[in-house]
Amino acid sequence: MSGTHRSNHYSHPIAARGRDAKAFVSDHLRREGYQSPWDHSPWGRTYGTHSPMFRAYTMNAKLLMIGVDYATSTYIHLVEVIHWNKRLTDDPRAEYFRLKRPELGEFWERFGQLKQGQVGNSVCRLFHIKTYVDTLLAEVARNPEPYVV
Repeated sequence: MSGTHRSNHYSHPIAARGRDAKAFVSDHLRREGYQSPWDHSPWGRTYGTHSPMFRAYTMNAKLLMIGVDYATSTYIHLVEVIHWNKRLTDDPRAEYFRLKRPELGEFWERFGQLKQGQVGNSVCRLFHIKTYVDTLLAEVARNPEPYVV
């Protein structure tokens, strides 16, 4: 689609359209910031400080989920990555672990700051990415057992 720009990451590309879209998706190949299991040469840090996902997080952008559940939430990967990198600070050999997305989604539904609605037959959820990620990070740090795969 004309005017749409896509980041050049091999596994987690992001498309953006509108004002500053090109800048938003640029530099996804840079190697600064959080490391993740998806970081393979020559590509950059998947969730690093120059990734579109991290930019949306720091900008406190909103996420609109239309007709999907938390099992598909890419931002749970950001929670996993930030949590893992904090653990790596204490123990450089800390293993990456996956989190149970549906369980974290249930937690967010109960305690998060989100708006819900419907478009046709699709359930929709709208919320700020930063609030979502920070809330889930705090919960996983406080109580990891129910959420670790």
